[in-house]
Amino acid sequence: MKNARMEEFLWLCQDVSGRTVVASAPLPQASVTVQNATLSTRIQPSQLSDTVLAQTGVAIVCPGENTVKAVLATQAAREAGPVIDLPAERLPEPSNYMGRFVTLKNHKPREVMPMIQPFARVPAGIIVLESERLLVLRDFSSNIRRMLIVNDGVEAGASSRQ
Repeated sequence: MKNARMEEFLWLCQDVSGRTVVASAPLPQASVTVQNATLSTRIQPSQLSDTVLAQTGVAIVCPGENTVKAVLATQAAREAGPVIDLPAERLPEPSNYMGRFVTLKNHKPREVMPMIQPFARVPAGIIVLESERLLVLRDFSSNIRRMLIVNDGVEAGASSRQ
């Protein structure tokens, strides 16, 4: 696909994923060029399209099993994306939009926040619930993976000193 309009690319995403793509307005009028000859599973093209869309400022949110919603990445935190509880190393590397709840054992959220904030890409994508020692992360999977790795290092470091 070369220099495709956003709406054409979203039609391709729908065709490849087998799920209905609902586009919220307004999406960027970027042109999309993608070439990849090594895709071997049905999931890989979907992951590729999510990554390409993320590069244009669009997040794909999965509100249901058969439907996805294309929204501006700056608006993604307002959507109800899937909450995925896989270990950091098993999260998809491409830019799938997701949510994650992180309960802190050794630190308060306000202590961890400055360490993970640089990895956040979605505005207002990190919510701190101080009294519950809980972080709610809503971002692209590759960014959440990095936040979890930093947090695991902080938590492991704290528990090894105690």
